[in-house]
Amino acid sequence: MTTPPLSAFAQTPTVTTPEQSIEFLQEPPDLVDFSNSTGTRIVCAASGSPTPTISWLVSDGNQVTNVTSLRQVNLDGTLVFPPFRAEDYRQDVHAVVYKCVASNVIGTIISRDVNVRAGIQLWCANIKQKLMRLLADMLSVKALP
Repeated sequence: MTTPPLSAFAQTPTVTTPEQSIEFLQEPPDLVDFSNSTGTRIVCAASGSPTPTISWLVSDGNQVTNVTSLRQVNLDGTLVFPPFRAEDYRQDVHAVVYKCVASNVIGTIISRDVNVRAGIQLWCANIKQKLMRLLADMLSVKALP
């Protein structure tokens, strides 16, 4: 039995020109902390030819989908977390590792891990309620004779 020449195993190198490459113009940060009262936007932008599409993955590798009033992926690839009520907090949305994916027919690039952590601000609502009650009590007190 003859051994095939080494050249039979050689692969044709892939040549990528700068016009065909994909690169991040704005890669998301590795940590995004935000409050439920403010929400946040995570921008991911890439360039390439053809123009790459932007999508997002969660840590288990599944594609990010929109969750009404809690999370949406805009057409420009921005991942948006609108302000939300404390009782609407979801760990699978607000405490997750995300990755931005830019892809076209040439290939795919994946961002670093983006650790998203939403904090809940309850104390503001509690203080506001207490102040409103105190003000109501003060206004209802009648002057002594």
